[in-house]
Amino acid sequence: HGVTTHHTAFFVADLEESVQFYQETFGFEVLYYGVVEVAHERLAMLRLGNFTLELLWVPTHTPEELREKYLQVDHHFAILVDDIHAVKEKLLKHPKVTCEEAEIRSVPNLGDMDLLVTFFCCFFLWSGWFEIMQNIKEQN
Repeated sequence: HGVTTHHTAFFVADLEESVQFYQETFGFEVLYYGVVEVAHERLAMLRLGNFTLELLWVPTHTPEELREKYLQVDHHFAILVDDIHAVKEKLLKHPKVTCEEAEIRSVPNLGDMDLLVTFFCCFFLWSGWFEIMQNIKEQN
């Protein structure tokens, strides 16, 4: 299966202030802003060279509330795959990996992608949260 890294993400206390910081301090460019409606999150995707950073912001929660809400998980990395169902099936066979979402969910119209996504946790990593994603727009 085709696999590539896609982004690293974490929650921020102020989206615009954070975007400005990464632009002015390191030279990141804004790829796009988006909304994950099901999670009530706003996001900014930034790029520096080949590295993509996703900044997530939930205006109704403080950073402390977000850490509690997301079980101390306020960051993750994402892997873009060709077949999310096959990769999920393979991951579920690993004894130290759990799927954190029962269903693969759709996240449409995020930048130039229509995504299928789900999150996993690896118990042998210090902070083993990762997201697998499939861009179904490319396949249509």
